[in-house]
Amino acid sequence: MRMTRWPAVALAIAALVVVFPAAGAARRAAQRLCVGAGNGCYATLQDALDHASDGDRIQLGHGTFAGGVTVLKSVTIEGAGPAETIISGGGPVVAIGQFGDLDADKRTVSITGVTITGGVTGGLPGLPFIARGGGIDIRSGPSGTVGATVTIRNSVITGNRVAPQATIDSGEPCPGGADCRFALAIGGGIVDVGRLTLIHSVVSGNMAGGPNASEAAGGGIWTATNGGPGALTLIDSTVAGNTASVVAPNGRFAQGGGVHVQDGEALVVRDSAISGNTASVRNTFGPGVDMFAGFGGLHTGGSGTAVIENTRITGNVASADDPNAPIGVADAALGIGISDFCACGETLDLKGSVIRRNHTILHAASSDNGPSGGVVEIDGQATVTDTEISDNTTSFDNDGSAWAFGTFFTIDYDAGAIVVRNSAIRDNTVTVRARSGPATIWGAGIMNAGPLELHGVDVSRNAGWAFGDSGVAQGGGIWNGRPFDPGDPAPQLTLDHTRVTRNTLFGSPGVTVRGGGLYTPGFQVSAIDTVIERNRPDDCFGC
Repeated sequence: MRMTRWPAVALAIAALVVVFPAAGAARRAAQRLCVGAGNGCYATLQDALDHASDGDRIQLGHGTFAGGVTVLKSVTIEGAGPAETIISGGGPVVAIGQFGDLDADKRTVSITGVTITGGVTGGLPGLPFIARGGGIDIRSGPSGTVGATVTIRNSVITGNRVAPQATIDSGEPCPGGADCRFALAIGGGIVDVGRLTLIHSVVSGNMAGGPNASEAAGGGIWTATNGGPGALTLIDSTVAGNTASVVAPNGRFAQGGGVHVQDGEALVVRDSAISGNTASVRNTFGPGVDMFAGFGGLHTGGSGTAVIENTRITGNVASADDPNAPIGVADAALGIGISDFCACGETLDLKGSVIRRNHTILHAASSDNGPSGGVVEIDGQATVTDTEISDNTTSFDNDGSAWAFGTFFTIDYDAGAIVVRNSAIRDNTVTVRARSGPATIWGAGIMNAGPLELHGVDVSRNAGWAFGDSGVAQGGGIWNGRPFDPGDPAPQLTLDHTRVTRNTLFGSPGVTVRGGGLYTPGFQVSAIDTVIERNRPDDCFGC
């Protein structure tokens, strides 16, 4: 699957910004500053920030305060609550640090009890084709290295957007002989090139995209530190209703409608919700143009670690629409370890969570560029425990061929096995409709291409529906095989105290249907106290 060129972009930005000398101000006792009409208060938040020193607290009372501010010290900004204190406007509303600051990683900033809204970012100085951080922009140190440590509590980041003002030549051919145009939008709500923690906070209704954008990522939050020691932590927080979306004339890639973790930061999500976010591409390019939409809810790639615990990932959408060209789409809910610039060994610990009612949608000329789809994808070592993946849909409606992965796609050639325990993959549906040409489904419930262990897992009532003049529907419960290169390692599937029951495959006349429960063509499966029964049209092909 094709991913965009974020590290190159980040390094280009770093190369064009100023490096600031280390501060040498003398230390003094921390003070409390106020903003507003009170006696001795500063007229604006920026006034207070300009007069503050490291360790100071800046108090905002009731009302709306002008955004477009820059934080260059280690301070605490305190509001009266998100319904009472609003910081509005600017682009971004709050910038933390300056690009290339040598002391960026020494800065510690806390924000509590505010709403940050109305930010519109149209481009970086001298780089109008790159827009980032509509609400909050945590900026990097030298050469894109990690920036400030920021904690946001009891706050709302909502209604912010990033939309680049201009485009440049991408160097990649487009139909008609001209090169495609490039413009990048990232972090509609927040850009984090530091260490960010959100506690009891909401990131909602933010947008990355706009009419010029060719690529958009992180409608809610975008984070990256070029493989450095960055971190994103969400505790008792919500990321909802955010959008990474691109359209004609330039739109080609959209990723991470809710959260896009670029290159291996440490990610922790606990007791939180990632819901109703969208990643979408809509255009009318012809054949030969690389296009992709994915990860409506959450994406994380690279060499980092991800811990997701007691979290609901629901109602997210990945959508791709180009009736004139093949276009890829994948992973409406969650994509782990997926990157085109390294095979880094991402690890995941997913536990006590619900992944439900997410939707992967495709309308394209064909799937002639290969299969896509899925709702959850894990491309690295992982442990999944006490988690439910249910009621998700994958829907393809193509003028030509249509070829879809299963709901839960697991592939890990290099690390240890992906291990799923005491969990359920059930009531998911994959529907492909090829108006002319073959319709193909690989695994309505699970598609496995690596070492996968299922211990005490319920794989039930998943359904695949394939409509075409030819094609195959395979693995209503589980598809176990080599999807890409015949030289890839053989898959290894272990079923331990697992139930594969009541899964269904259906194919229109001309579509060959095999393995209603399990499809494993020539690959041995280790089954221990496992039940495979009451699947349609058969229980197992290749067993």
